[in-house]
Amino acid sequence: MKTTLLAEASTPHPADVVLFLPTTDGTWLVVGTYLLDERSRSRTGGLCVFLYAAPSLTVQRQVSCDAVLDVKIVQNTHTHTTLAVAHATGVITVWHLSIPKVGSESQVGLVKVGEWQVADQGDTENLVLSVQVLSRDRDFYVLSTHSKGDAAVSRLRLDGDVQIAVKVVARLRAAELECWIGAMASVEGGGVAVWAGSDDASLCRWTLPEVDVVETIDGDGFAIPEWRNSKLHGAGVVAIRPFWEGFSPTTASGTQRTDPVWLMTGSYDDHLRLVSAASPGRAVASIKLPGGVWRIVPLPTSVEGSTDVLVCCMYGGAAIVRLLHDALSFELLTTFDRHDSIVYGGDFL
Repeated sequence: MKTTLLAEASTPHPADVVLFLPTTDGTWLVVGTYLLDERSRSRTGGLCVFLYAAPSLTVQRQVSCDAVLDVKIVQNTHTHTTLAVAHATGVITVWHLSIPKVGSESQVGLVKVGEWQVADQGDTENLVLSVQVLSRDRDFYVLSTHSKGDAAVSRLRLDGDVQIAVKVVARLRAAELECWIGAMASVEGGGVAVWAGSDDASLCRWTLPEVDVVETIDGDGFAIPEWRNSKLHGAGVVAIRPFWEGFSPTTASGTQRTDPVWLMTGSYDDHLRLVSAASPGRAVASIKLPGGVWRIVPLPTSVEGSTDVLVCCMYGGAAIVRLLHDALSFELLTTFDRHDSIVYGGDFL
């Protein structure tokens, strides 16, 4: 497989997250940026909205804000896309992004409509390192992981263009070191499974029977994980991606699946792994890549019987890896090493 550079652009600060937007009005992407001033230890950043029109990638809107560490889509409507943005101040903000119709003279709209503090006891030094979103009926459940080893599940409710309610419904203690990444999925019976990976190489799982009812908690008010595995990875766990039976999130009839069977995980030890989502005793499949596996993004098209993923390999650039379903084995398809610095973010068209 050959990789080709189509366009490139610069951002005001280092880009650490890239997200293509689900729109038919051109090819748009939002980029989050983060800059740490080594002398003052202050953190700044912003959101940039780019339009790709071959052969150019041009910025159409730019907003300064607290340093950004992750961006996820909450929902997409015919008028706007709602984004959840993780910041280095213990805060998640909610933004509405509106893209002009093709041929329109309207400008890109990017407006903050809400925010909430997710770090325990309002700790603004507890960075929000990642954010994941799960749609549940009228609500959205937002999992955030934090630099002081904890995580939180919040319930967010929107009404049109307004954030009308938000509540932190569960606090989780993953480790004493950074809790880099999390994942979340529905389970049979209406509960929610949560996984988290930390800098101490641990991978944890919680099952919350009802997101608002957390019964097993420790003396500090944190939900206790049902299992923790610190021997599976050789370094910090920084990427987690759930996969379902048949490696498809939906059944043949289009019903959303529950209870993921597999987790694809990434670590600072340069390995991409496939492990059991229920209780990983060992890696079912593993492949060594050119750098630390920071992000895993499933690609929309794959050869039948396989799943292809885009992998951000930090100092090792980016890679596309194929998982063969029957053999449960990985193969490296291609790499891209044209970046001059660390590859943190990636997405697909």
